[in-house]
Amino acid sequence: VTAIDGLLDFTYVENRGVAFGMFSDMRWFFVAVTAVLIAIIIYIMFKKKPSGKMFYISAALIIGGGIGNLIDRIFYGFVVDYISVSFFPPVCNFADYCITVGTILLIVYVLFFSNVMKSEKRSTKAMNEFKLNCETSGVRLDKFISDANIDLSRSAAVNLIENGAVLVNNSVVSKKYKLSQGDIVVVNVPNPTPYEAKAENIPLDIVYEDECLLVVNKPKGMVVHPAAGNYDGTLVNALLYHCGDSLSGINGVLRPGIVHRIDKDTSGLLIVAKNDFAHRSLAEQIKEHSFTREYESIVFGNLKNDEGTVDAPIGRNPKDRKKMCVIEKNSKNAVTHYSVITRYKGYTHIKCKLETGRTHQIRVHMAYIGHPVSGDKVYGVKNEKVDFEGQCLHARKIGFIHPKTNEYIEFTSELPDYFKKYLKKLENISSH
Repeated sequence: VTAIDGLLDFTYVENRGVAFGMFSDMRWFFVAVTAVLIAIIIYIMFKKKPSGKMFYISAALIIGGGIGNLIDRIFYGFVVDYISVSFFPPVCNFADYCITVGTILLIVYVLFFSNVMKSEKRSTKAMNEFKLNCETSGVRLDKFISDANIDLSRSAAVNLIENGAVLVNNSVVSKKYKLSQGDIVVVNVPNPTPYEAKAENIPLDIVYEDECLLVVNKPKGMVVHPAAGNYDGTLVNALLYHCGDSLSGINGVLRPGIVHRIDKDTSGLLIVAKNDFAHRSLAEQIKEHSFTREYESIVFGNLKNDEGTVDAPIGRNPKDRKKMCVIEKNSKNAVTHYSVITRYKGYTHIKCKLETGRTHQIRVHMAYIGHPVSGDKVYGVKNEKVDFEGQCLHARKIGFIHPKTNEYIEFTSELPDYFKKYLKKLENISSH
């Protein structure tokens, strides 16, 4: 029967061989081979759980076509071929095409996308190996790794899994693999590429400097020290140019002199140690909470009380390892004291005094009590009425006992132009 003239015909053929009528006298041999191949593919699907949709699509095509032809060969001794195309002379059936396409996809998957192949070709550079024992069942592999205490985000965990750097019971599996109690998870984390910060001629706003330390007024938008994605243009790069080798080495080559940090989009005062003696003294003051750190911020909404204290532990957000949150498990105590400076329509200008110094502390604590820092893209309100163009948080005051003189000294920074601009904008809104 001609379906498309000169292109497609349907022709009845009893095929007692394999695909396309080949090897007609080897019926039972190919029945056995087909059954074994189907069993192997099914075993890999459910035991190894390869990642990537391509494998499962190819497996479904091969298994579906193989089973269809296998049943006919076992019970009838032949399969019916009926598709004949002009550019491909052998008569075949739909199952043959499924098997052919599935096999091609499987070959492509193994050559270019297989985690198994990638694990064999894995980089030989030094690795940090973490061996984790799963104590509960049902958790996804990528979530299990990101929740483990090895400082990996979920996206980093997925990247390691997809590159064959994670083994579950000595097998490579997909990121969606559901762990069972007693599973052994081995995570191989490559050592970071060595990097040494370079000196750069970047202007610094130095508030105070002597042979032991300096106090810097960091502008908004400047990263404190080099890290992934920010290896140049940081405060450390500028300090290396200004101070040369006269910086403490306690925090290593990426953070010389850095005793404490403030966020990229937070402006204000930061202390830098020029030698290890000064560094240890200042770090001890921070640890003992005798280090004065006061900030000013504009927060969303109107605070109920004129002053208050947020005493809530802070740790990594279990759902997003790049964020912090108030949480009891795997956290550190955190205390922030705040007081109202000026109230505006829908916003409040406040002063915050840190008793502890946790990552993102003010931002997390103010969000926790329902008054996030204005303009905060991570913890703040998504659609604010006022465009703050980034978080409005300034390290206004810093005070400490000088490591050499043992005298208490204190420094205050003027509010930067961006902060004054926002206050003026809020004054105009509140006056109408």
